[in-house]
Amino acid sequence: MQLHPSQAIGLSYEKDAVVSLCCISCFVIPDSLTTKGHRHWVFFDHRFTFKCNICDDGHQKKGAFVCRLKECDHFTLDYTRLTLPNTAWCKNDEHPLVLTYRDDIHPHLDQCVCDICEESRDPNERFYYCGICDYAAHFLCVLSKYPFMKLGLTYEYEFHEHPLTLGKKDYYHDYLKCSVCDKYCKEVFLECTQPGCKYVIDWECRLRIWRSKGI
Repeated sequence: MQLHPSQAIGLSYEKDAVVSLCCISCFVIPDSLTTKGHRHWVFFDHRFTFKCNICDDGHQKKGAFVCRLKECDHFTLDYTRLTLPNTAWCKNDEHPLVLTYRDDIHPHLDQCVCDICEESRDPNERFYYCGICDYAAHFLCVLSKYPFMKLGLTYEYEFHEHPLTLGKKDYYHDYLKCSVCDKYCKEVFLECTQPGCKYVIDWECRLRIWRSKGI
């Protein structure tokens, strides 16, 4: 088992040492399925290059669940959005938030606002909602970008001679600079545990190193 190189989950299955990695939640997903967010079956295409209809982050991805019906205009969904938990907790609400697939509750576009970041929401995108409190939020605002990483665990990597501990930006780590890119760490980072060594690497830089090796 190794840390999953993506932002989704913590543990993964490994094949041929470094040839391919697949996280546990992705490994158990069938090649064809139905999802509450779409009325037709979707089928996995490992060669398909796309932009996810749900995350819409502008980045091209490879491998997706696709609906090829003409009326759906090649609806696509990536693994990360497919494996979002059905319920999640947020410190700002005392009730569990439920994953909701489209906003039919707020009829006007100016009412579709995330109650965490206070930015607008697309009513056709997935979000978390508490019906008791009428509390709605982007799924990334609720889960954060790395929701399932277990902080505090220590790992050994080939690019640094000492063990590195997985940490997350907070009040005490607000101004940590990455030793690779010399920029402030965005959210998750690896920090050297050796006394006197101040090596820190932002998780995004770690991903770039990982991908440059063809993983």
